[in-house]
Amino acid sequence: GSSWTSGGTMATSRVGEGTGWGPQTSALMCTGRGSPSALTSATEEYNGTSWTSTNNVNAARRRISGSQNSTSQDSGIIFGGSPTSNPNAGTTVNTEQYDGSSWTEITNLSTGRNHAGGAGNSTSAWVAGSNPNSALTEEFNITALTITAGAWSSGDNLPSNRGDNNTNGIQTAVVSVAGYTTDRINTVDEYNGSSWTNSSNYPISVNRHAGAGIQTAQVTFGGRTGSGSDNGVTTTAEYDGSNWTSGGALP
Repeated sequence: GSSWTSGGTMATSRVGEGTGWGPQTSALMCTGRGSPSALTSATEEYNGTSWTSTNNVNAARRRISGSQNSTSQDSGIIFGGSPTSNPNAGTTVNTEQYDGSSWTEITNLSTGRNHAGGAGNSTSAWVAGSNPNSALTEEFNITALTITAGAWSSGDNLPSNRGDNNTNGIQTAVVSVAGYTTDRINTVDEYNGSSWTNSSNYPISVNRHAGAGIQTAQVTFGGRTGSGSDNGVTTTAEYDGSNWTSGGALP
């Protein structure tokens, strides 16, 4: 804030025209024109005392623009620049993002440029101008993932109409047990996520019954076998994915 003191020497000398970011104790320098004129892809991090080499940028360039993190070396993007030692020999649209360890090529600029002004951060940035003179401005944004609301889609119909059937399992492994059509039924069908297949019948024709478990290990119990209020049953049966066996009766 008032005077300069010597810091640690960089590992790679360069004339400049690269870019860097971060605070004094967590800074980064990358690419640029080495000495005397060749481009360098070197990236170095500074901890306030010394520089450490890290992964190189994918495409070396000079007169590059960047959108930097002002609080840490761990994130930022670089874009544009000249891919040759002659800054007037061309521009590039190449854009790369840094995650604190390595560089990844991401969406390119629409228009190649070098010596342009850039600002922002690694998720929201802009670049304006270029050499040769240009007024073109572009913006960069990373949009957070949008969570889409759940939606229903058609699956294969049950083999026959029914209600009061007990079903258990997951979307791709369901078992439907008994139920009611014009009368109580003992039909059992399995669903694999796309189609239904008939399986071994339940021991009794019943509706308003209950169950628990998965397609290959299910227990079904209780229910009604008639229309009267006293037609409840204590029947319990277990299913292994193929056959039913008797279980202990409900109290």
